[in-house]
Amino acid sequence: MSAPPIFVLAAEVCTCVGLDLDATAVELNAGTCLFEDTPVFGADYQAVRAARLPILTSGAGRGRRMALLGRTALGELCEPIRRSGHRQIPLFLGLPPLGEFPSSAVERLLAELRAAAAPLDLVLPPRGVYPHGRAAVFLALRDAAQQLRHGNIQMAIVGGVDSLCDTTSLVQASANRQLLGGDNIDGRIAGEAAGFVWLSPESSMHERGHVSPRLWTLAARDVPSDGARADPSHADDLSEVLRELRLQEAPDGARVDGLLSCQPNQTRWATQLAWAYLRNATLCPEPFEPESVSMGLGDTGAAAGAIAVALASRSMSAEARGRRSLVLGVSDTGESGACVLSAGDLAPKNYERPETSLHRHHHAPDFHRERCDEHLEEIGILLGLRSDLLREPVGWHEVESLEQRIEAHRQALSHYGDLAHVATRAALTGSDAELAAGATLLASRAATTEDCEELIAIFSSVGADERPRWCDGLVWGGRWSGVALQSFASMLDHPDDAVAMLGIRALDECCQCDTARTLHLLDRLAAGSAEHDFALLHAARWGDRTDTLLARLASLTMRGPVVEASLWLGHLAPLQTLRRCLQGRHDFARELAPYLGVLGDAQDATLISSRASEGLCAQEFEALGRIGLAGSVPLLLSALSETNDAELAVVIAAALEQTCGAGLREQISNSLDPEEPPEVIERVSIDPQRWAAWWRAHGSGFDPGRAYRRGRLAGPLALIEEILDPDLPSTWRRRALLDLRVRARWSLRLGTCWPIVEQLQVLHPAHAHAQSQVTA
Repeated sequence: MSAPPIFVLAAEVCTCVGLDLDATAVELNAGTCLFEDTPVFGADYQAVRAARLPILTSGAGRGRRMALLGRTALGELCEPIRRSGHRQIPLFLGLPPLGEFPSSAVERLLAELRAAAAPLDLVLPPRGVYPHGRAAVFLALRDAAQQLRHGNIQMAIVGGVDSLCDTTSLVQASANRQLLGGDNIDGRIAGEAAGFVWLSPESSMHERGHVSPRLWTLAARDVPSDGARADPSHADDLSEVLRELRLQEAPDGARVDGLLSCQPNQTRWATQLAWAYLRNATLCPEPFEPESVSMGLGDTGAAAGAIAVALASRSMSAEARGRRSLVLGVSDTGESGACVLSAGDLAPKNYERPETSLHRHHHAPDFHRERCDEHLEEIGILLGLRSDLLREPVGWHEVESLEQRIEAHRQALSHYGDLAHVATRAALTGSDAELAAGATLLASRAATTEDCEELIAIFSSVGADERPRWCDGLVWGGRWSGVALQSFASMLDHPDDAVAMLGIRALDECCQCDTARTLHLLDRLAAGSAEHDFALLHAARWGDRTDTLLARLASLTMRGPVVEASLWLGHLAPLQTLRRCLQGRHDFARELAPYLGVLGDAQDATLISSRASEGLCAQEFEALGRIGLAGSVPLLLSALSETNDAELAVVIAAALEQTCGAGLREQISNSLDPEEPPEVIERVSIDPQRWAAWWRAHGSGFDPGRAYRRGRLAGPLALIEEILDPDLPSTWRRRALLDLRVRARWSLRLGTCWPIVEQLQVLHPAHAHAQSQVTA
């Protein structure tokens, strides 16, 4: 029977990327890494890199650095303990080995920590100091949990402090070839940090919806093994520790959701973890993708365990509550420990920073401002990459990954509150394009009227090359902000048509429309111009004055945008006119033939096929593919084998793929610049023999009288699956959305350049609904 859980009431840390737990968590989530060159040089005559807290002077010794880090983390943790009325609490402290940090230094550090906690009295148990490096906190957790469960103490603070970034430690580690460098690619990056957690056998909060982090099971071994040998060991002690956890009854019998290691990214530790995993696979997460606190913080030594426990216990989102993580650490001398804990809501912070905190340091504002500027710059760079991908799509997966990274940086910025807003306003008036684009995103997401007015004023003067990124930033940040949407709409009143069109494009990407303003703008634009056509389609897709728009469409010449606008409004009369014109052999009707494919009507396929003897144009082949009648496949195969026009062959092959879903692909070399190597791109195969062979093998499965979409019977499910294809070009995605609206009367409010993550959140439920209809 497993022991009852221990509650993590609060946690606090101080690291090189953040002076508190919240800042550290959002910075690590955003990928922040502050590895910097130090004055110490390695054997390769290159500067040694370390993960140092920038506001600490480089000349400070190990003890001084540890004291400042520890006072900041512990002082902030003790504040809610003092406010809860407690006057005394036991401290279980993990420290570096005695050979590195002597007893006299320990006493000075304890004096600093007691001063930071005052008037709260820190009581050191008989074995209150654990000088065991990365395993120290796990040994401290084991002893603290035992005393808590036995009722010997009512609560406890467990933590660790270490710094391997002082000059003396760096020189010694470099001399021992422990650090990463040109002559040692399997070395580590030295780091520094402090972390503390407040433990209790009972939760102190019982609010509705509150989920406290819980320490479920833990195990530790302080008997050194062969872990200190040069050759990687078989990790017998770590395997035994994980075995103890595995044999203890888990709360729900399931494997953990994640694994967070305290170890540096070195081969010896990776080998040990692999051995331990193979012996305890049923405990570990699947897929097995361990994370390490050293990725962003370097090797934080004795503090690593506390940092990992604090990070794993903190909920980054509501969905993360209850997520169970396995946290483990092994010291250089072989001690090992691990625990399983679940994330939850830590004690809220509604108090001022203690005077001993590094938050009060005179360089702290500069440190935080640098973080804001770096996040803004990174967002701007990512927005530029996203804009390029959206305009030359190579698949949703890359865009989705970029959007997740942008959102991580946005969350990091939001942590800094007013300071982030100040940095944003300063960036908006600067000359750096990346900062300006990042500022656009932030200001539009948290838009005020003043912000939006300034954004619009700047937007109208931005160069043409930068406008796509700015527009994407505005859309990304402002799509759900009422103030931002009103600002986009107000741009339509601008006397400069170019600025007005920027407002329409921003609204269009947000799937919003100010119909009255759009109609007024249409009166100003020249009928038939690209701007007029875009505004017309925008009003048809997202506007709310159908009768007024239809009356306007009736007065316009029958062209592609006019027909498409009518279809978006659900008005199908132009298709009847198009059929009559096609029967009358009008050339303009042949160019508009793809719109007949919207209905997927077999009669339209027959009408187009009847003209095959005269030779079909590219648009007519495209229409046959969009209709998807299986009976048209032989005609398409014949045309593909007879044509000598490579561009026409691509259109015919695309029509075959849209009907059959064969997945026949080929790679070609595309050379745009004679001075650059050719680019290899993938496209639908235009080899007629491959297509003929595929149809001979699979054609019997198709009913000649029925319509198909990528090999599936045409219908809402097939259309949604087509839209979900990450490699589908944006123009094809828009066509599929139109087909879905006309055929199934489903109106999904999706823009072709919308944030991909949110598109998927809309499409997946729609897919499930369509699938249930097919099953029924």
